[in-house]
Amino acid sequence: MSLFKKHPESKIVLSTEVKKIGSGAREFLAEKMIIFFGEKAPEYLAEHCFIIGDASGDYPLVVGDMLGIGTSRYKITAVGDVAKQNFQALGHLVVQFDGAKKANQPGMIHVEAKAMPEIEVGTALTLEHA
Repeated sequence: MSLFKKHPESKIVLSTEVKKIGSGAREFLAEKMIIFFGEKAPEYLAEHCFIIGDASGDYPLVVGDMLGIGTSRYKITAVGDVAKQNFQALGHLVVQFDGAKKANQPGMIHVEAKAMPEIEVGTALTLEHA
């Protein structure tokens, strides 16, 4: 059963969770960065990522949306040109916690510069459309 859910009665357009944490996933935290990838990530990439459940679907991913990680919520400040496509097709999303108004890389999103969340297996990941 997929954890992907559409919530037509609310603004939440995606709900999934962290399934596995790669051995090197936390190395990017010092750079205020988190890398998510779907369960079909190649092993050489998976070891550097937080592996999430199904993120497929057709939903918005735009500036002003809210990214939820566990009990923390972050306003999206920039979206790279291919970030939405990568996330929907592969569950691949690079999140930078710096509040930048322009994406540094095409597959990256930036969120407001707040304290980064604690992430464990089972941590919820949501996307709320503004």
